[in-house]
Amino acid sequence: EQEQIAQIEKINFPKPAVKGKMSLREIYFSPIGRIGLRTYWIHGMLIPLIVLVIFFPIFAGLSSIFGGNNPNDGNANVIASQLGLCIGLPLFLAWVYSNFMIMIKRLHDLGLSGRELWKFFIPLIGWLLWIPIGFSLWLSPGNPGPNQYGDFSF
Repeated sequence: EQEQIAQIEKINFPKPAVKGKMSLREIYFSPIGRIGLRTYWIHGMLIPLIVLVIFFPIFAGLSSIFGGNNPNDGNANVIASQLGLCIGLPLFLAWVYSNFMIMIKRLHDLGLSGRELWKFFIPLIGWLLWIPIGFSLWLSPGNPGPNQYGDFSF
């Protein structure tokens, strides 16, 4: 057992900037490291839900301000759709990217590679794979000790 511990300690794990803490930039935009179940729920589920609750009324309000209620007012509807596209598309793409980074780190905590996510893009079969892996992302506690993706999870 001592020999196994010594071998694990020799492995060059990626280290966070501060031991025991991961910055928001590292959580949302880096595929390196591990995050535990609690961090996954907070940053992968709760915060996006809060952002959705905050931003949806703002976009709906902008659409009603610029779009108006008159279907014959074509210019206002074009302005509203372009404004929504210019603001909404970059936010959506940033959310998709950060969500992938969070899922990769969660897979690392389970001892799996982030490459497992590519399986979800297989037509027809990919959605069936969401069921077991999705539940493990949402409910499994992860590896208790160090693994090849890091010393500990956050």
